Amino acid sequence: RNGTNEGEKTNSFYEYDPTSNTWTRIHDYPGGWNEYDSRDAFSMNGKGYLVTEMYPMDVPTTPHRGVNIYEFNPNSYSWTKVSSLDWNNYNSFSRYSYISAGAVGRNIYCYIRYYNGAAVFNNDRQCFLQYDTEFDTWIEKDCPFPITYTKMESFVLSDNFYLFSGNLYAGVHNNTVYKYYPETNTWTDNEVSEARPFRYNPVKFVIGNKL
Repeated sequence: RNGTNEGEKTNSFYEYDPTSNTWTRIHDYPGGWNEYDSRDAFSMNGKGYLVTEMYPMDVPTTPHRGVNIYEFNPNSYSWTKVSSLDWNNYNSFSRYSYISAGAVGRNIYCYIRYYNGAAVFNNDRQCFLQYDTEFDTWIEKDCPFPITYTKMESFVLSDNFYLFSGNLYAGVHNNTVYKYYPETNTWTDNEVSEARPFRYNPVKFVIGNKL
């Protein structure tokens, strides 16, 4: 948002140079924004990726929703839409959906959580998706899923995908870190020895092997 009009969104994209301590506006993000837009970003193989919800502006004649993946090439300062997953008439992931995503190897993993907007999240749905960048294929993972939180954040360490933070309903937050093992298609929820009162919608970054 531009800070002056609460309803206006911006597609500006900036590059920070730590040597000169300067910001430069470069090629704007082409995907457009929406009031309930949910997105996550990460890097893979020297390029930046933005995983975002698909809105009717992408498919103007239908109410379809889904997921878009955009790739940013820092050498050419250009964006490319590399893949989309359309829910077709399956509209359970609409309006109030939240995406967390990250890359392990050549695969992009996306956790999507939907709730109905009520104070208590009944009729909620969630799914965990794998996108294979080499073969351009989407797979909905059928591993047992221990999580029922929205607005979770993700990160990748040592070729494993993690989820943390999140909100169950007003005032009830997740304080567990969940770990996904791609090689066995399983989750564990014992990644912290001491519970921490995480807030939802955190800002995360990884340095070496630490979050």
